[in-house]
Amino acid sequence: MTTNALASELWDAEAAAQAAAHAQAAAEERADVADARADAAERALAAAQVEAKRLEACLEAAQAVAETFEAKAAQAAPVEAPSLSLRSRGKRILVLEGGGQKAYAMYALLRKLESLLGLSKPLAQFYDLVCGTSAGGASACVHAIEPNPLPRASSSAF
Repeated sequence: MTTNALASELWDAEAAAQAAAHAQAAAEERADVADARADAAERALAAAQVEAKRLEACLEAAQAVAETFEAKAAQAAPVEAPSLSLRSRGKRILVLEGGGQKAYAMYALLRKLESLLGLSKPLAQFYDLVCGTSAGGASACVHAIEPNPLPRASSSAF
């Protein structure tokens, strides 16, 4: 075999060894990336499980508060609706704050309060002015046009 042929074979063998080393390094890097992704997924799952437990505890606490509230409301004496005569007492203003979902929660709370008080008409009608900011302002506009745009809150809402 000639020197050139030997050199060519040696060159080919070195190139094949380098290619194999690069392929092995790339495979190890992909395995490391896969391991890191699996670790991140496990951490995300653990965090989601912790959050789910926290939310379950919050729900249980909210249900306990609702049960206590309903029990105390059932024991309370009926409340007479406020007088509509406001001349000697000034103006009554119902202010609804903004905040997206808080506007709906406030509305549901007003409906629940109405049902607990046994009012025959929406609570907003006992005020001279209903106003608000952001989503609460939009809710106030709805109250001005249609005093009962949403269904009354059920006992399971709180």
